[in-house]
Amino acid sequence: ANFTGSKLQEFHSSNSLFGFRWNGRALIRQVESSTYNLSNTLRFMKTFNKKHFVNILAGVEVARYNNDTFFNDITGFENQSLGVNDIGIGQVFKDFGSNALVSNRISYFTSANYILKGKYLFTANFRADASDRFGAKNRWGYFPGAAFAWNVHKEKFIKNIPQINQLKLRASYGQTGNERIPPFSFAGGMENAYYASNDQLNFGLAPSSLENSNLKWETTTQFDAGLDVGLFNDRIHFTADYYNKQTT
Repeated sequence: ANFTGSKLQEFHSSNSLFGFRWNGRALIRQVESSTYNLSNTLRFMKTFNKKHFVNILAGVEVARYNNDTFFNDITGFENQSLGVNDIGIGQVFKDFGSNALVSNRISYFTSANYILKGKYLFTANFRADASDRFGAKNRWGYFPGAAFAWNVHKEKFIKNIPQINQLKLRASYGQTGNERIPPFSFAGGMENAYYASNDQLNFGLAPSSLENSNLKWETTTQFDAGLDVGLFNDRIHFTADYYNKQTT
């Protein structure tokens, strides 16, 4: 968990360069933010018959972000001796407001690794993430992955070639998600506005942003196939990869 806070207080008297035109000016801004991330995992590891190694992990994660902002900008102080300690005696609220941003996420994840005789390596994983940065229809994202590797140098037909100390083939495929957009981006916003009616200026509300309920997780899909070779006790080593990455 992490908590941060900051508070800005400024008072400019009418004798100062910044405050003389306002007959005194007080500025107060306070920002508080907090985050926490709770993760619980359960792991099972075991080797069977000295040939089969199994490693299974399952877990759940909960995260929350909260940011609160409050500010006042007040002018017109006949009594300037109290500074920011009594801003209520200021005559004009030049600007004021508050803002709150909240984001929550819950994730379930699991992965499994299986190794046979130290030669064949299998991996599978899966994540399910839900974030309130998206609307109800697209809150959940599902991201699978899998990988395979073959330590060819441990096979008998390679062990007889002393010049080769490593030969590994591998391939992997998987998806990951990204939620890093501002909170409430999917929802339409409103702001104060003025409109004319019957030769009068009236106060009301107008849209400030359009609703987009189709916003959903950004998904990155990756595929990799590779080869690792070590020769002459790794005096010569090279790696070759084919790699493809697409983000939608």
